[in-house]
Amino acid sequence: MQKIKSRGFTLIEMLVVVAIVIIVTSMALANLPNFRDRLSLDVVAQEIAVQTRGAQVFGSATSYGGSGLIFPSYGMYFNTGQSKMFLLFSDLGDLDQNFTYDGNVPPHPGDCGDISLSECSQQYYINAPVKIVAINIFNNSEQIPVSSLSVVYPRPDTDARFCTSEIPADCIPPNTIQRAEIVIKADRSGEQRIIAIYNNGQIAVKKPVSP
Repeated sequence: MQKIKSRGFTLIEMLVVVAIVIIVTSMALANLPNFRDRLSLDVVAQEIAVQTRGAQVFGSATSYGGSGLIFPSYGMYFNTGQSKMFLLFSDLGDLDQNFTYDGNVPPHPGDCGDISLSECSQQYYINAPVKIVAINIFNNSEQIPVSSLSVVYPRPDTDARFCTSEIPADCIPPNTIQRAEIVIKADRSGEQRIIAIYNNGQIAVKKPVSP
């Protein structure tokens, strides 16, 4: 009867396998910070888009505040000077209805949610290593950088209206701005995402186009 000889790994083969595992692990660990940055960036971009969509829903579906005030508009407020936060606000109807956020920036403690103190309904903090670095509005083909922006959804429409204190005339209907872009950037990698908000009500998250 013929014996079958079994052969194990040689020392050289074992060393080659260990070396390959070390190299693959090192590559994975080296890319881990970039992966986490990219993930945080995408999460923040989607959060801004979702909350903006929420303001659109509130604007089209909500008519009264807690104390009986009519809220014809809800909107989002962004400010590059407060790059780690953004706001949901309610335009105070017959009191001023100017399609812009009139409260404190940043809001005073306790302001948000109390319409007797501020238009701020909810303050959102960006806790990830991501910040708002730019706000751009587009009038026809012209790109205009601004430092603050109110994106408002007048009731009962789902179309967006854009208002910035730097171009007050655009706060008055008819609004001539076609879209606004909120640019966010990861602190470590420098990678960016753009939240594009269109005047027809559409909202999109996209990567910057390479030149």
